[in-house]
Amino acid sequence: MVEILEDVLPSEQVIENSKSLKEMGYKIALDDFIYKPEYEELIELADIVKIDFLLSDKEEIKRLSRDLKKRNIELLAEKVETREDFEYAKKLGFSLFQGFFFSKPEIVISKKIQPIKATCLQLVSKVNEKEIDFGKIANIVSMDLSLTYNLLKLVNSAAFGFRYRIKSVKHAVVALGEREIKKWIYLVVVNTIGEDEPDELTRLSLIRARFAELIAINTRYKKQSEEMFLLGLFSLLDVILRRPISEVLDEVKASNVIKAALIDGNGEIGIIYKMIIAYEKAEWDEVLLYAESLDIDCYLIVKAYMDALLWYNKLVG
Repeated sequence: MVEILEDVLPSEQVIENSKSLKEMGYKIALDDFIYKPEYEELIELADIVKIDFLLSDKEEIKRLSRDLKKRNIELLAEKVETREDFEYAKKLGFSLFQGFFFSKPEIVISKKIQPIKATCLQLVSKVNEKEIDFGKIANIVSMDLSLTYNLLKLVNSAAFGFRYRIKSVKHAVVALGEREIKKWIYLVVVNTIGEDEPDELTRLSLIRARFAELIAINTRYKKQSEEMFLLGLFSLLDVILRRPISEVLDEVKASNVIKAALIDGNGEIGIIYKMIIAYEKAEWDEVLLYAESLDIDCYLIVKAYMDALLWYNKLVG
């Protein structure tokens, strides 16, 4: 994909270069698009057009999207700041999205958690207790058909290779052990509570979790890699549930270390969280500073992110 910025004039050379790139198999994206007649040749070559939701009013966006869809061009909404913007873009046929809406919560103080989501948070609370009671966890899982099915399917898969077929929830929970049952619950919880929200929120939560875990493994926080996985996984719960992060973390009995990192960016693992956010925003100077503080090679940071993406693709593939 080659992105042509809004300040690039559609000269003959630009048009010819764009045609050559298309012939080589590249796709063309037009950034911060505002229609002008002189851009017609570039529009004909474009595969994706990005429309800035802060710069354009709704009527203009509606007119542009209608025209571009007729040309079979994929629409990308950028600077999507609110849920209203997101819903409006979806209604107009946009299929790609960028913006702070995907990492900024819309707080609804009176929002109630649906029973299935409440069950999930109850599960997280149980596995975060100092001494895990496998019997209680098994009882909570058993009350939900979907959770029971997913757990038994997992433990009887080739990934674990248990010699005997596991037929009960209690047996499955004990067979997996503390580390694996925790990870399974965390993954199921984020997927379940995020099912009514944009897929990007769940995707980003899982990638952050694995990214944070891999970063920790390569730093002095190696022994806290499991906690870092949880930190990344829970980092968007306020966005998904549309409730204050402090309130949600209290409900799931998150550790004080995770609370300090997610609420204020403080504490001993807060620096890894801040580096992850800087990496996502391509704030490379900040990433370098955090890398120096963590005493980690930048190559390992890039590798950790790529490995996190590959891990996610395998997880959902």
